[in-house]
Amino acid sequence: MEDGSCPYKVLGVPTTATLAQISKAYKKAALKYHPDKNPGDKKAEDMFRKAVEAQTLLLDEEAKAAYDKVLKAKEAVRLRDEARAATQRQAKSDLEARERAAAARGGQTSRSAQQEYEQKVKQLRTAMRKRIEEEQTRLHQEFEAARAKVRVTHNLLVKWLDEQFDLDEAALSSIFSKYGPVTVVMEKPGTALVAFEKESHAETAELHERGNAHLRQIKHLGKETTRVKPKARLAVDASAPDLERYEADVLARMRQHGLLERHSK
Repeated sequence: MEDGSCPYKVLGVPTTATLAQISKAYKKAALKYHPDKNPGDKKAEDMFRKAVEAQTLLLDEEAKAAYDKVLKAKEAVRLRDEARAATQRQAKSDLEARERAAAARGGQTSRSAQQEYEQKVKQLRTAMRKRIEEEQTRLHQEFEAARAKVRVTHNLLVKWLDEQFDLDEAALSSIFSKYGPVTVVMEKPGTALVAFEKESHAETAELHERGNAHLRQIKHLGKETTRVKPKARLAVDASAPDLERYEADVLARMRQHGLLERHSK
């Protein structure tokens, strides 16, 4: 998801949830946080938007499979990080044991033992960075192997009474962006095209905005397809492993290469 939220957590379902369970959880969240039931509540509006995005991602088989790979990669990094920390604790414990033994003999802390410990920690950090980079490279290669994607937008024709309401691009974006990312194209006075990336976003917007007193007409025009080339690889800094940033970077690459778009036949 765009803000890095976990779609499973947003809908309150386990990663093993079925499509039926995901749909049921979405309907419950949509009813609870819908803007019409929570006018002026920015938190509820944000939760509604997240629920729409989560449902869209998890009901898309390709996007869900790609996201599940991210979760598995994140868990693998966490386990490796724990193993590294355990090895560091053991190395430190061994060093302290040598120090105590040296003190008991009336000697000084062995400089070679300290150097050995520092070298061990350095080696562990280097190995960890290498493993993370290898994991990121593997995921990137999988994404790059996907064929050129077809960008699909789902357009709504929106008309309003221009002599009564002066709606501009910003105002229309404010109305429709709560359903998902949009691009607004002003056609002529009183008319605009609102383009959504997801069909479900367009359908939800059409359903809920039909009763908007500012709008004279809202009509789903269908999809428009544009073939796009894969973009350049997004660099990821693995010098300081950070699980949350790692997940966000991988999701950014997924979105960049179109893996979070639903493909129409």
